[in-house]
Amino acid sequence: MKKLNYDLELSKKLYNHYIDNEIGYSDVCKRCKSYNESRGRILKNGPIPIFHIGDLFKNSEIRILFLGTVAYGWEGEIPNMFVDNKVKRSENIETTIETIENRILQLFHERKMRFFSYIQDTLEINKIFEKDTVRKIAVSNLIKCNMGQDAIRNNHLQKNYDFCIRHEYTGNLLSDVKILDPTHIIVLSTDTRKFLRYGKIFVDQGRKVLFVHHPSSSTNGGKSRFINEVNKFIIGKE
Repeated sequence: MKKLNYDLELSKKLYNHYIDNEIGYSDVCKRCKSYNESRGRILKNGPIPIFHIGDLFKNSEIRILFLGTVAYGWEGEIPNMFVDNKVKRSENIETTIETIENRILQLFHERKMRFFSYIQDTLEINKIFEKDTVRKIAVSNLIKCNMGQDAIRNNHLQKNYDFCIRHEYTGNLLSDVKILDPTHIIVLSTDTRKFLRYGKIFVDQGRKVLFVHHPSSSTNGGKSRFINEVNKFIIGKE
């Protein structure tokens, strides 16, 4: 059997929530898309359930889940996730996970995108991780659908996040967190006006939550500040 540096079985548990509950195609998701359209925004792609779960993540004492805000950039890469056919999505679940994981691991290896290089550079100097850092973390997003590669891809409405996160709607992120059981959640945004309400949900569950600027928004000194804030958080000094 081929050795994987991601957790296939844990990923399948997560993806099955999306398939079983018709996420992307359910009445709640249709309401979310209609709400967006009524305000001049079109959700084109999704859902992207999870980016990455390292094969050493679930057995790590410190389990860190990094959360970006919106998933994007998958147009044409994983077509089986974007079809209104539950059977086809189920049949191709392992292929879909493999496609996403291989792409993410490639991006980590290349270190060309700040999103991935900042995370990797931060953890590699932390004695808790030392090596195999990517195999010990999970990476996902607060919201699972996007507007495609256009100018407003990150300009989602507050209600979109409610639809995608809160238990009275789809509860997607809540399901992710329940299955992953992270000890630490790092939200890659400092927009606490929009996202603090969700962080409080996980604090109430006994998890540690940090809001830190997104790597793509970094200015001079941003990388050093990111590395410092994240590592202080991990070792319990923030």
